[in-house]
Amino acid sequence: MKTAVNCLWIVLLISVSSCASLSVRSDYDRQANFRRYTTYTIENPPVIGNDPIMGSELNRRRIVEAVESEMNARGYVRNDADADLMVRFQTDSKDRQQIQSNMASPMWGWWGQPNNISSRTYEENRIIIGVWDNQNRQMIWQGWASGQLTAQRKEKNMDAAIRNAVYRIMEQYPAKERLAMNRSNPK
Repeated sequence: MKTAVNCLWIVLLISVSSCASLSVRSDYDRQANFRRYTTYTIENPPVIGNDPIMGSELNRRRIVEAVESEMNARGYVRNDADADLMVRFQTDSKDRQQIQSNMASPMWGWWGQPNNISSRTYEENRIIIGVWDNQNRQMIWQGWASGQLTAQRKEKNMDAAIRNAVYRIMEQYPAKERLAMNRSNPK
């Protein structure tokens, strides 16, 4: 019985912690030669949607600063006049609902034991970063993070939450050899 209770606690902790985590994914053009690019620019698109939090001017500036930091760490140089790469981003938020049943076994519900069902409404945020070849105007990479971004900030620091999300997205950027080369030879 004690083992069953411990297992139930472990499952509960895993499910609660997974609710607050960010899911990060990416996709890229396998034909693109990421080594040939050296410069980038960031296009700050107009506000799309009606999300007053993630789409705010403050958060948009935070995203630009985080993307700039990550691109610079990978050895790229910002050049707004004549860049090899165009980096664009967007944000959105959706209301989600999670429903959980706390019944440990189907048998318990059939024998009169209560089936505790809980419902939780939360806001799922998403940051999407796209990188285009500026010469031929084709997307070569896209990465995104979705989850409860605003719940990631234990100390209520939105700067840190956005930097962390952008860092985790850009970890999936395929030009990792540039990053290793740049970090091993600091200027």
